[in-house]
Amino acid sequence: MMLTPPQRKKLIFFPAILLLLGLSVLMPPTRPAYACSCVRQSVPNQALADATVVFSGQVTNIGQVKGRLNITFRVDEQWKGDSAQSLVIQTAATTAMCGYPFEVGQTYLVYANRRQGRLQTNQCSRTTLLSQAAEDLSVLSKDIPCKGWKAES
Repeated sequence: MMLTPPQRKKLIFFPAILLLLGLSVLMPPTRPAYACSCVRQSVPNQALADATVVFSGQVTNIGQVKGRLNITFRVDEQWKGDSAQSLVIQTAATTAMCGYPFEVGQTYLVYANRRQGRLQTNQCSRTTLLSQAAEDLSVLSKDIPCKGWKAES
């Protein structure tokens, strides 16, 4: 039996498609792609100068409003901004939109800016877990916390 050229193409094409489909099922899933992209994080001195508020504090509550998270902090120490015992900072609801992944009960060093009347932060700021903020704390320790204020524990 002699195959015509179109029949030969089909004969080769069909197994190739089956092979590709089989391989795609066996391949491990790829990591998700995120839309968030940060140009370059500033150094601690520059971040302090650029921020509206800089403080360390523990997350006491996380609420969601219209695709944004409202993070409530109990302020422990504050280096910049009006003194406060608690602050609410906004961030995007997802890390794909550069939202910072805060967790209730964790303590952070937060750099926030006032935008649209609210204090906001994101992954591109120097905001980080306090336990991972040694470089920033060494710079901030040279500055006196805001008006000498420190929250009572």
